[in-house]
Amino acid sequence: MLFAIITFFFWLLTHRGRFGRHLFLLGQNPRAARYAALSVNGIPYVLYGLVGVASAVAALVMVSYFGSARSDLGRDLLMPALTAAVLGGANIYGGSDRYWVPALAALLVGYLQQGLQMVGIPNQVSSALSGALLVVVVMGRSLSLHREWVRATWRRLFSHKTIGA
Repeated sequence: MLFAIITFFFWLLTHRGRFGRHLFLLGQNPRAARYAALSVNGIPYVLYGLVGVASAVAALVMVSYFGSARSDLGRDLLMPALTAAVLGGANIYGGSDRYWVPALAALLVGYLQQGLQMVGIPNQVSSALSGALLVVVVMGRSLSLHREWVRATWRRLFSHKTIGA
């Protein structure tokens, strides 16, 4: 329930307000954002603060679940979190606005991890499977991007009309 509330909050923040428009403009084209007189240096600080608040909420949930806090409490969650982000189509270049896809990917990876744990598969094997899924997704995405690049190159090279024909 908390996951749905936080996802909805971030959707509202980015899709229903001025901050969201500024954020997407900054993600798409920082130079255009600077020309539009946006606070190009200030928006990342606000984002860091929001990520810090989200991390604090996640830490409180984990501490309340386990009943204690240790410095290595989330060590086993790094690979599944990275896999969920990549599987959800996280765009490292910015400008992506699809919240439901990463949320579904996080649920999928979470249920996959929980199912493997319920069957009795060790954490090392579960992390290895999560890493294998990550490699497959990255390879698929890079092949897809390469295919798009090749098509665009061929179109650019051979789309010129011949003169006099």
